[in-house]
Amino acid sequence: MIETIKLVLALLVIALVTLFLFPFQLVALKLNLGIARKIPLFWHRMVTKLFGIRIDIKGKLSKERPLLIAANHISWMDILVIGSIDELCFISKHEINELPGANVLARMQRTIFVVRDKRREVGKQAREITERMLSGDPVVLFAEGTTGDGQRVLGFKSALFGAAHYAMGEQGSENVFVQPVAISYKKLHGMPLGRTGRTLSAWTGDMTLAPHVLSVLRKPAWDVVVNVGDPVAINKETKRREVAAEMRKQIRSMFVQENFGRPFDDKG
Repeated sequence: MIETIKLVLALLVIALVTLFLFPFQLVALKLNLGIARKIPLFWHRMVTKLFGIRIDIKGKLSKERPLLIAANHISWMDILVIGSIDELCFISKHEINELPGANVLARMQRTIFVVRDKRREVGKQAREITERMLSGDPVVLFAEGTTGDGQRVLGFKSALFGAAHYAMGEQGSENVFVQPVAISYKKLHGMPLGRTGRTLSAWTGDMTLAPHVLSVLRKPAWDVVVNVGDPVAINKETKRREVAAEMRKQIRSMFVQENFGRPFDDKG
């Protein structure tokens, strides 16, 4: 009962603050003001605090630009976690833009929506991502293209790294930096999560978003570890598959070490 009351109060505070900030963010986006980057950062930090999501960051996001951040993807909570670290924006599949409520929040976050199965849209989407990167925004890419089960890192989609090459092509940037980030859900109510426990945070398969959100929020006090690797500078000669393979290798290494306490064996 107490947890339910806390959840209702947290949702109420978030709703009120969101409604208050919404017109300011809308104006900031229309006028391209710098505060449009700061409001989402404040919002994510507020929400993680109210939902009891404790974040331990190991490493630092690079100050190099242009910067593409490659991360594994487990849950919708990943957005809150990474969004609370710094001023940045996300790349998301277009289906999120069709979810009522989530689509509005994503637009206010300045999310870039991509349609991955339409080749004619690739160039336009790459240009939009590149423009954000060249304007100084770190852009977050969930390189698996979907959410995992919290137990492993799935294969990376090399095509999703195309924006980095576009920035070095038509846009003329000599180098683009790509930085690996590994997200791990470690504890719930202070208790370490084992194999079964780690799946509780995962939003996988055909799970409907709203029920999964509520089921997770009924279990407050998540401890999340974010491992940040060293940025890798790539140039025009670097192939997208090489970038994807290197990022996956580094992210899997950090993920395996964090969750299983053993060295990464580079298999699978």
